[in-house]
Amino acid sequence: MSPLGLVALLLGLRSVFGGPELLLNPGFENGINGWHSSGFLMTTDTTHVHGGVAAVRCSGRTNVNQGPSQNFQAHPDTRYTFHVFLRLATGSPTQEAKVTVALKRSDNGQDEYIRVANHPYITPADGWVNVGGNFHIPNHAYSQARVYLEGIATSVEFYIDDASLKELEYNSGWKAAANAKIEEFRKSNIHFNFHVDPKFSASDIKVKIDHRKHLFGFGSLLRPDHLLSSTHQRYRDIAYYMFNWAVLQDYKWTFNRGTPDHPDYSRALAATDELAKNGIQVRGHCMFWDVPDKEPSWVKPLSGQALKDAVDERIRYMTSITKGKLAHWDINNEILHGNFFEAKTGDPAYSQHMYRAVHAADPSPKLFLNDYNVVAQGSHTLAYLTMIQKFKSANIGLGGVGVQSHFSNYTAPDVTLMKHRLDVLGIAGLPIWITELDLSAHDENTRADWYENALRVYFSHPSVEGVLFWGFWDDDVVYDRALVHGSSFTLDKAGERYLHLIKEEWSTHVNRSLSAGTSFNVKGFQGTYDLTVLYHDKPIQTQTFTLGKTDKTLNITISGDGHQINVPAHPNPFG
Repeated sequence: MSPLGLVALLLGLRSVFGGPELLLNPGFENGINGWHSSGFLMTTDTTHVHGGVAAVRCSGRTNVNQGPSQNFQAHPDTRYTFHVFLRLATGSPTQEAKVTVALKRSDNGQDEYIRVANHPYITPADGWVNVGGNFHIPNHAYSQARVYLEGIATSVEFYIDDASLKELEYNSGWKAAANAKIEEFRKSNIHFNFHVDPKFSASDIKVKIDHRKHLFGFGSLLRPDHLLSSTHQRYRDIAYYMFNWAVLQDYKWTFNRGTPDHPDYSRALAATDELAKNGIQVRGHCMFWDVPDKEPSWVKPLSGQALKDAVDERIRYMTSITKGKLAHWDINNEILHGNFFEAKTGDPAYSQHMYRAVHAADPSPKLFLNDYNVVAQGSHTLAYLTMIQKFKSANIGLGGVGVQSHFSNYTAPDVTLMKHRLDVLGIAGLPIWITELDLSAHDENTRADWYENALRVYFSHPSVEGVLFWGFWDDDVVYDRALVHGSSFTLDKAGERYLHLIKEEWSTHVNRSLSAGTSFNVKGFQGTYDLTVLYHDKPIQTQTFTLGKTDKTLNITISGDGHQINVPAHPNPFG
């Protein structure tokens, strides 16, 4: 990373992690005062320092669960953020660092544990790495709370510096704040100038301005078999009404309908063409998957050059058949949770080769990382930021950040933690897409509320450019996660709420008579609009325009003979 990039990153971290410090001696400028080391050595070190004049070296550990710790006062139903800078000693093997909070209940003396952070694949070459995350203390009384670092092999010595523990205040006015951000980031001004032919009287003319499609991505995982089947017309009608983006997972290596030597992705390609004809942009998921056992059976035993050759051939083939068709590509899925290709090739940066090669073969789609436990849960948020920064600095064509967003079963989204995690990822300066949203609630009204809260957080965040559901129909997803149900495709309350948001609350529709003036301003949601001119309440002229992220001026001449024209219908498949 360049010096300017590092400065920007540190300033971003400072703004995200601001607030009163709760740790004693967080920068280790007073030795190890306030810190505990049970069964190993913590010694002051001035040769490897992240900030200030001193850090701490940890050595002599006999258990991977041992690590520097500090007690703190845990308040029930309170959110916190913790992080610490860590550096492995020279010559250490790759490590995964973990941060855990240990709690002891006051009422029954039971121990509880919260995994705050997982940060895999740390090497000495990384230098100082920021390890941490945010967490929520349950609504119980605790007699003791302790945050500690663990997980590193006992043979590895390491340094720590500049730790921090701070409270994240719940904002009871978060919804109003989110709405203000939506107003700021999702709308632009349109200045209309109508020039009326003298044969018409402005007082007899009305204009309808209707927002038809969002610039922001609202989409879902869709099934090629349904998109291409003559018996699933209602599925298509509903999908095209509800969404402007689609995810097709049928590009996965394991979804090959042919043989290794003669691949067959004809169904995925045909579905992509079908979606394009209907104005739906497509996200390809995924070219590779770094988690072991997610590869085809014939790929699993490969290693070294044989695996590299197989990867390069797949890149050549897939880019040749998808060129010009996909808007997004997930290149190597879930790199934070697996390293199949790195381990089998012996190249710790092999994923970067994949991105570089795909980008060289087809520079048109945006290439994405895609991972989980980074916003819906937050144990990997800082690790993801580190990875994004590495890939961005490597200049291998990374175009965006995929956030899967699978919420824990029957658990309400925590809007405070979600926003904080998005702020952390936003430091990287790349577009964020919510790629696999789902959550569950037995009661559909509760599910509607929870989906609305998640969508409002995402739609209001300036770094987020789209939200894609991981399926919408209960034929594809678990009933308690769906928006639409049964062979009759019935909307539940969650589906109704989603459509209310994107079609009404977050959509602009204006009816205006030119008798009040032929020039006026509208602040509208960004996207595609239909404008219809009515003369004596009959349509005589139409126009389509797009409103982007900058303000727009439209000069429209009303002319012609005043005869009524046919205006395309936009039927609601739900009636």
